[in-house]
Amino acid sequence: MNTIQFKGTQKLFIKLSAGAVILAASFHLSAAQAADLCTQADQSLAKSQYAQAINEYAICLKAYPNNDTARFNRAAAFVNLKKYKEALNDYNDFLKRQPTDAEAYFNRALIYKTLKQPEKALEDSRLAVELAPDQSEMRIFRSQLLSSLKKYKEALSEMENGLKIAPQKVSYWLERGKIYQLSGDYSKAHADLTQAINLEQTNSDAWFQRGLNFYKQKEYYKAIYDFSQVIKLKPNSANALSNRGLAYSLLDKCIEARQDFARACKLGDKQACSAKCQ
Repeated sequence: MNTIQFKGTQKLFIKLSAGAVILAASFHLSAAQAADLCTQADQSLAKSQYAQAINEYAICLKAYPNNDTARFNRAAAFVNLKKYKEALNDYNDFLKRQPTDAEAYFNRALIYKTLKQPEKALEDSRLAVELAPDQSEMRIFRSQLLSSLKKYKEALSEMENGLKIAPQKVSYWLERGKIYQLSGDYSKAHADLTQAINLEQTNSDAWFQRGLNFYKQKEYYKAIYDFSQVIKLKPNSANALSNRGLAYSLLDKCIEARQDFARACKLGDKQACSAKCQ
């Protein structure tokens, strides 16, 4: 299974083509030519040549209308060109023939989220998780979607089910910690984020989220410590520098605060550029 980037941190699944050799004789093609016809489109997709891939998939699907892999991957090309209607048409057609494909439901959920149709996204993400319960990316996406709708109880349930399957999965502890934090349960958020850090000391996101958790509880010295760990791991983290600067300023440590604001500003944080410590 391969993936390509989809709008920030989310990823869109694509499928590896096994080659299309059926019906080759009807089009006077050799088996090798038939295989090349569709795999060339996959290669264009892998090179981010989306318009070219779409054209090649069109030829491929004209020859082989039942090539589900080509239709699935053409949808990915459409998505990357923000042609969501065309992508949905391909996923809809694909799912008519492959109604138990978790990746297709997941990809379609991503599109529905982008199109601000959360209920459809939730339904597709539910089907994706049911069909592939061990796929952490799908489960975390669903929990994030639920959290964005302030359905924290359901979001927490997704992570709890995930932790039953994979109790050592750092991303599950981290995600559940974020949800607890959003819901205002800082104590449980701290416990989960600490567990994530214990499992993976180099996870900068876990340190950052725990720092935010301390900051929201006005435990500024502890927040500074955690933000400092992020900066050790990622010296160019503007967010960590800016937030550490805010914590310093609330402790009246203006020299340190101004230094952090200045560094964050140079890294592109516009709010840090105007931040002050009196």
